[in-house]
Amino acid sequence: WKDFCNWERFICDSFPKMISEPISYAIRKGKDGFQYEDDGFYFEEFYSTFGNYSELVESLLKQFYERFTFVQMYHCCRPINTQRYYLLGIRALKMTEMNSRFKKLFLRNPKFPEITKTHILATIEQHMADSNKRHGYVYFGIDDRFLVNHCGHYLIYGSEYLQCLATLIEREIGCDLKSELRKYGNPTVFAVRMPVSFFSEDDLRELVSKALHMWAYNIAHSRTHSYELDFGKEIDQDFPSDYIIGHYHPKRIPDPSN
Repeated sequence: WKDFCNWERFICDSFPKMISEPISYAIRKGKDGFQYEDDGFYFEEFYSTFGNYSELVESLLKQFYERFTFVQMYHCCRPINTQRYYLLGIRALKMTEMNSRFKKLFLRNPKFPEITKTHILATIEQHMADSNKRHGYVYFGIDDRFLVNHCGHYLIYGSEYLQCLATLIEREIGCDLKSELRKYGNPTVFAVRMPVSFFSEDDLRELVSKALHMWAYNIAHSRTHSYELDFGKEIDQDFPSDYIIGHYHPKRIPDPSN
């Protein structure tokens, strides 16, 4: 997504040849209408003078399937050992494992003498009842800039499941448990190749629509970069290590919870 110059041609080629140049010219001439990077409604209305917008999106979707095998995406976490990810892949959340880890971290921890086994068990039971689409899932985003700037809690504290357990007990006894989570691991962003087959048709239709609107805005304003996109994908299985293509440790991470 970030490399607009690498996929700009794909969008250009999606238009019928007889309108490819005229539409680019019309967009530049009417650039004042393209006020917002993520405004899809304006382009949809704008395109109505050239053809059927829905047909354009479906054509683009069809070409996407023909041209691409993977979509580059990112996963944020705080692993103690990054190399294990290259061996085991990015594992989906296992609640029983996380519950055991939470007990080891906070039960009989001398820093938190107020925490009892009853606190731990009651918190786990309460949170498991409210944890929709967490157990067995792993999440990715298409733009690591957006993830780092707006979802930094995964990098600062690690597992969101553990964070929620910690927050529930914090509210009850008034201790800062989340600061303890920061002591383990290293903020890490993994880059992966997400197979196109992992996406639903609706997922990809949404993505190509956003790409189309991004293209139109950039053509209008003579830009060559993409805005930070909030586009995520969850899968209900472990993510294979073969699809991990690299990782890095961000230096600056805004904390959305502070």
